Amino acid sequence: MKETTELEVGQLWKVGDFHIEIVQIGKTLCHYRHLRNLGQKGIPVKLEQLQVVKKYLKTNKAEMVGNKKKKTAKK
Repeated sequence: MKETTELEVGQLWKVGDFHIEIVQIGKTLCHYRHLRNLGQKGIPVKLEQLQVVKKYLKTNKAEMVGNKKKKTAKK
């Protein structure tokens, strides 16, 4: 993970032989899914401090492999 890269909703990171999908980001917490295979269904969302997730991605040399930003409806 590059130090300048900020986590965003929809990012998909490859860490070893699994993936981490960023589901939601708050001020201090990050909701994410830990996927063994892409396309898996029914994976529970995990919650962790934002700094812990960033540190984990950096220390494990994660590579961003996708970014499927969710478009918000305009009012």
